Parts: sequence; structure tokens; C-alpha cells
Amino acid sequence: MTSKEDFNAWAARVAREREEAKTSGATDGPTRPKRGGGPKTPEGKKRSARNSWKHGLTSSNPVGGGESEEEWLTYRANKFEALQPADSAEEDEVEIIASAEYRMRRGARYEAAFIDKCYRLHALPERKISTEEKFLAAWGCDIQLGVEVLGELQYRDGSEVLEPQEAHNAFWLVCVFSRERGSFEPEEAPKPDAQWTYSDLGRWLSSAAAKFGLRTEDLIASVTTKARKVLEQRRLHRTASEGAGAERLFEPRSPLLNAQRYEVGLQRMAEKAYKRLEWLQKTRHERGLEAS
Repeated sequence: MTSKEDFNAWAARVAREREEAKTSGATDGPTRPKRGGGPKTPEGKKRSARNSWKHGLTSSNPVGGGESEEEWLTYRANKFEALQPADSAEEDEVEIIASAEYRMRRGARYEAAFIDKCYRLHALPERKISTEEKFLAAWGCDIQLGVEVLGELQYRDGSEVLEPQEAHNAFWLVCVFSRERGSFEPEEAPKPDAQWTYSDLGRWLSSAAAKFGLRTEDLIASVTTKARKVLEQRRLHRTASEGAGAERLFEPRSPLLNAQRYEVGLQRMAEKAYKRLEWLQKTRHERGLEAS
């Protein structure tokens, strides 16, 4: 076991070696590189001051990220011109009003950007597109419009002329959602300049139903049922996707809720400044009447 004298001798030797290293300029370990110390230019310091920038509603600087000094000065000048302060006290109130309302406009932009970000980042994966939807998309068909045309067939006057897009959508909707029963010739499709009436559409549907051994009503019911199922799947996926984004919006301590609280504070600040300005202007007006 090491004796106390040996330990003291070892401690004295280590202290002496450290002292010699200090006087000779040597170091105890590897030399660490010096830190940069941050930006040196005024522009760089201005950028680094906004590293923790979120919505800018509590910033003491009226001009935030993405905003120009000229825009703020123009807004401030318009506010002074509109409220017409007559002395320094009224000017202070107008300054508060201009700053608060300008930052409230920034809050509205932040809310819109945050909501868009939530819906994009937290949305559900894309829904698997069916073969029928791919065919209809390739032919530029609107499923909803086609369903509406087929549903109104029995209630419309037979001589009423269909819009070219209406006839186009109804034709291809029947072709695609009946493809397991048989195929149609593309030459049967209504031409862009064709003037199809509801009677023409009804006759074509009757021939198509006879080809499949069905009644016209059964064919229309079969096609519209399948089409409405696709539309319902789209709606459910869109609703679920929007709901996933909405959960992020209103969760506890959400940045959006914090921003809205700050906006309420700015609104109250502006309202109080308006009331003080109104009182100051009223007092000045009364004093002017008394002096006259």
C-alpha cells in the first residue's frame, strides 16, 4: 500500500509539472478550436436574432420575417393620416394602435400557414385509386356530374339538349362501371359537337341494357350505385384526412391556440389605445371651445 509520504511526493511532482507546463505555454490536453462567436455583420446579427421566431405577435419589432420596412412605414403613415394626432400624447396612442393592428395582420397569415402545414404533414396517405377511377380520369370524366345526369334522366323533357360534357360524362360512366358485363365501341361515344338530347341518351341506355339483358332502370341503378360508392370513399378519406390535421390544430398547448391568445391581447391593446385617443381628442376639443 502506498504510504502517505509517497502520495504527498507524487502530488507535489504533479503540481510542479503543471506549473512548468503553464510557464512554457503547453496545455494539459489537445487544443480546442475557438468558437466563431456568431455573426459579425449587422445583417447577420439581425438574422440570428430571429432564430427562435415563431409567429412574431409578441415581438417588439413591428417588422417581422418576410415583411419589408417600407410596407410597415406606409401602413404607419396611413394610420397617422387617418387618426390625425395633434400632440405627443395622441401620437403615442396612434403608435400603439398601428403596431398592434399591424402585428394582428401577421397573426392572420401565421394561422393560415400553420393550418395548411398541419393538413399537409398530418394528412393520411393517399387513397388507393380504383381502376374505374383511373379510366374515368384518363377520359376527363366527372363522376359526380355523370351521376347527376343519369339520375335526372327520367325527370327531364326528352327534347332538352344535354351539354357536351354532360353527355360525355354519362356515356363513359356507364361504359366503365359496366365493363364486367361487356365492352362498348369508342365510336359510340358522343362527339364534342354532338347535340344529344335526353331522348338520345335514353335510347342509347336502352340498347346498352338490352345488350346486357337488363332493363334500363336496372342498368342505371347499377352504375349509379357503384359511382356513389366511389364518391363516398373519396368523401370519407377526405374527412378522415382533414380530421387528422385538425387534431394537431387544437391539441393542448397548440401553437395555433397560443397565437390566438396573443392576438386577443393585441386586440385589447388596440381597443384601449383607441379609447384613450378618443378621450384625449374629446378633452382637447372641449378645451378649445372653452378658450374660444
